[in-house]
Amino acid sequence: MRPPPPSASPTWGPYSSSKDFDANMAFIIILVVCVMALTFIAHAAIHFLLRRCHQRRTSNEHKPPTPLNDDELITEAPPSLLFSPGTNLAGAELECAICLAEFAEGDGLRVLPLCRHAFHVKCVDAWLSSTTSCPTCRAFAL
Repeated sequence: MRPPPPSASPTWGPYSSSKDFDANMAFIIILVVCVMALTFIAHAAIHFLLRRCHQRRTSNEHKPPTPLNDDELITEAPPSLLFSPGTNLAGAELECAICLAEFAEGDGLRVLPLCRHAFHVKCVDAWLSSTTSCPTCRAFAL
């Protein structure tokens, strides 16, 4: 028995020629690129939809508070009191969180009804003219 000539291609392997191998590799590469493109498109679509849903939810839940005008500030402002050393306030802070000055005896204070935080009358009135939340805890003030 003689061995086959060296230039003859083997017919026993999975690919009888290099053209079959090239065609299969091209198909696999095209398939991988298409799967990656579809994955990217699906990711972008899901990201877009979730962002839109989140924006719609936050715009419905958190409508910006309308600033109070001077008439509403006077009629809706919490009552004021004079500070004395025995005044019972929320927390242990004895200073105005807006101007950071300590309360002195005889200072006019305004205590917010829900959270019981106290502030100088002028400080909190200026604060409440632009927002309706407590400067300390951000609770609804009025």
